[in-house]
Amino acid sequence: MMRKGRTISTYTGAVVVEQIDRVAKLENRSRSYITGAAIKLMAGLPPLVWSALLQLQGQGNDENLGILHQDIARAFLHYQYRLGQRALETTVDPDFLNALTTEDEIIHAAIALTQNV
Repeated sequence: MMRKGRTISTYTGAVVVEQIDRVAKLENRSRSYITGAAIKLMAGLPPLVWSALLQLQGQGNDENLGILHQDIARAFLHYQYRLGQRALETTVDPDFLNALTTEDEIIHAAIALTQNV
């Protein structure tokens, strides 16, 4: 049996709504889709992470929250890089890579391999 989603409501400040709307516009998605994606991600985090987040938010220090945002962004980009790296590893012949001897050959191969990534 497939579970259906449910609508939930929440209150947030105007700044957060503007941020969500900006992302929705950039991604050509609805506000509810972006909000749902964020909730789905956060809901799956362990309780210790929630405790840390709530404690951080309770401090009211926007600078610390900005640092957290940077660290989270870095983690996402690192994960995306790892996925791309794995995808390349499954499609590239190791003998081809080992045959590259000059810097120009390596650069041209790198460009060719990453054109569609």
